[in-house]
Order: sequence, then structure tokens, then C-alpha cells
Amino acid sequence: MGSNEKISMKIDLYATLMVGYFFVACIAFVYLELSKSLEGYIMLMILMIVAQISYYLGKTGALIVGMIVDFVYCTYKFYLSFTKGVVLDNKIFYWIIIVPLTALLISTIAELILEMQVKISELEEKNKKFIMMDESTGIKNGRAFINEMPIYMNLHKRYKMPITLVMVRLKYSDKLASIVGEDLFKEVIRKCSEVLGETLRYEDGKYLIDKKTFAYILICDEDGALVVKNRMKEAVREIKIGKEKLYKNLNVEVQIGGFTQNEQVIDPMSFINLAEKELEYDV
Repeated sequence: MGSNEKISMKIDLYATLMVGYFFVACIAFVYLELSKSLEGYIMLMILMIVAQISYYLGKTGALIVGMIVDFVYCTYKFYLSFTKGVVLDNKIFYWIIIVPLTALLISTIAELILEMQVKISELEEKNKKFIMMDESTGIKNGRAFINEMPIYMNLHKRYKMPITLVMVRLKYSDKLASIVGEDLFKEVIRKCSEVLGETLRYEDGKYLIDKKTFAYILICDEDGALVVKNRMKEAVREIKIGKEKLYKNLNVEVQIGGFTQNEQVIDPMSFINLAEKELEYDV
């Protein structure tokens, strides 16, 4: 059984215990006829405040608050007993017991919930590290690109296979996103991914580096990459932004740059930098 399941079971157990606890507390409240005095309602209100505070303070803080309330309440009752001759009855023990007990129960449940939230956050962070696909486009993301780049580079070093890295960047992406909105902009990226992917072969690597930059690892030389880049340009020109007349004059424009692996390429980052420099020449 995993730690998350154990925490979940503890939360269920304490939640059930809390329901039973308050059921018994309500019966005792009625049985002791605490509802017949203003003091009973005041203490009930204080109990709810302690329960609320205990949810955020943790066990130690909750118990301290509970003990302070008990101390003040007992001091008040003894003061009435000594100064006005008020008789102390067994009702006082109800509040002495229930206040710290409620604080402890609520704070324990709160700590378990917090622990569960921390575990879930940790799992989400771990999952993000292993996610290699972009959800909107269905192609691999930047993390996968960095992991797989050395594999293609080794193909060139061992078997002298020509490897070309082609970068495609959406021009004026920020302005376009502000005009059409985030949802439609994501659709534009999806369409770009689709039409650009159709110009490539199955064995070519396809990646979305960020929200405006694609990377493609091609098994071809400079001449082959030039043919692919021309196809990409033509394919992107066919993209239509939405069906509304408002967007009919908006066109998708891209910068395309590519670099074929040679002795200048030392590692994946240098390969990326060299390919990105080529983007600057495509205006």
C-alpha cells in the first residue's frame, strides 16, 4: 500500500471519527441542558472558533489555543464561585474536555490533508519531468528534444549520416496571441504543427520547444533541408486563422533556419545555437 493510500485511509478514518465525535458531543450538549443558558451558546460559539483556528495552526498551536480557552473559562468559573457563590457543577467538565479534544481532532485532519496535498504536488512535479509530449499538438516537447538530440548526433559521428536541425519560429507571436486570443492562438500552433509535420518523413524528429518555436531533426544534408524548408514555407501560407471575417487578413508568418551537423557542433546546445542563428537570416 502506497503512502498516499495510507494518508487517504487516515483521512477517511478521522473524518468518520469526527462525525461520530460531534454526534456524541451534540447528545451530551442536549443531555446536560447546556442550551438553556446563554453561557452554553457562548461556549459553543467559542468552540467553533477554536475548531476553525485549529485547522490552520497544526496540533501544537491548536492545543495551545484549546488550553488557553480552558484556562480562561476555568478562571472565570472559579471567579464566579468565589465572589458570587456560584456552584460548580459537572457541566464545566464538558467544556474543559471538548475544547482541546476538538482542537486536536480538527488539527490532525488538517495536517493529514496538508500532507496529502504536498504528496500530490510532488507527484505532479515528478510527472512533469517525465512528460515528453505536448498536449495541444501531440508532438514531443522541449524536454524530449534535449534527451533525443544526442542520439541523432551520435548517428552522424558513428555512421556519417547527415543530420540537419531545422528551427521554425512563429513571427509576431505575441501580437498575434493578443489579437486572436489564447485559445485561437493555440489552435494556430496546432495547425502549424500539423501542416509542418506533413512536409516531413516519419523518421524525422518533431518537437515543440516553446509556444512559438518548433524544432525538427532531419536525416538529410543541406540540399535536402532546403527542399524541406521551401515546403514548410508553402504549407504555412495555406493556414487560415479562424473562420471570422475579422481574421481574414491575418496571415501566419514563420522564420525558418537550419544547420547541418559539422565540426562546429560540439554538443546539443551548440547545435541549437547555430540553428537559431540561421533564423536571423530568414526575414
